[in-house]
Parts: sequence; C-alpha cells; structure tokens
Amino acid sequence: MMPISFLVEGVNCNGTIIPDQLVDIIHLIYNGIRIGVPIILIIVGMFDMGKAITQQKEDEIKKAQSLLVRKAVAAVLVFLMFSIVSMLFGVVSNGSSDKTTIWACVDDLLKGNSSALTPCTPDGSTQACTKADSSAGTQTCSGGYWSACQ
Repeated sequence: MMPISFLVEGVNCNGTIIPDQLVDIIHLIYNGIRIGVPIILIIVGMFDMGKAITQQKEDEIKKAQSLLVRKAVAAVLVFLMFSIVSMLFGVVSNGSSDKTTIWACVDDLLKGNSSALTPCTPDGSTQACTKADSSAGTQTCSGGYWSACQ
C-alpha cells in the first residue's frame, strides 16, 4: 500500500510532506495575527479615545490617552515579536532549500514557501522539480504561479 504522503504535493520536510494548502493556511493565520492584532489594538484605542473626548471629561481623556499609548506600544511589540521570530528562523535555517532541519521547515511555514505561492513568468513555461516521492517531475507556470509538481 502506498503511503498517503506520496499522494499529496507539498513541502517536503525531512521526509514528512506538508500539503501546500496547509502551508498556505498556516502562513495566512501567522500574517493575520502579525498584522491584524496591532491594527485591532490601535483601532480599539482610538475608539476609546474618541469616546472619552465626546464625554469632555479631562480625567477620562487623560486615562484614554494613557490607554491608547499602552495599546500602541503593545501593537508595536506584537508586530516586532512576530517579525523577529521570522527573522530568527530565517537566520537559523540559513535560508537554505535543504529541508533536513526543523528550522528550515518552520521558516517555510512562516514565510508560506509552498509551490502554490511561488510566482513565475511567463505563463506556459516549465521547470524541473522533485515530487513528494523524490522522483523527477515538472511544474508549469499558470496564472503567474507554479503548479504542483507533476
């Protein structure tokens, strides 16, 4: 019986195949948190500040200003934390395409390095690739991105 990993195209991490769709979902969630949380913090802080200004109470305005500054600092820290984690995994993995280390695999997951995300030009061009079962295959450029290895 053929293992399931031979039936799925994706990122080969030391023999474990992670489907391209899962890589894309992990990357989307990671970026959603990295970018979305700071934006939400700042919007909520601005909303609180606006509410305090409309009440026209000096002590409420000062409290809202303090809260807005804390939320802005938290937003910057969240963004920087995720960016530093991405950078560290990139440095530790040496940016190599060798997927024999967990560091390189996590770097691919965070950066969304799947064949579905690799841009190409022109449409119709082909390139050699390695299938999940380690045999040779080809990818075709379609719609500006490489297809799965066939």
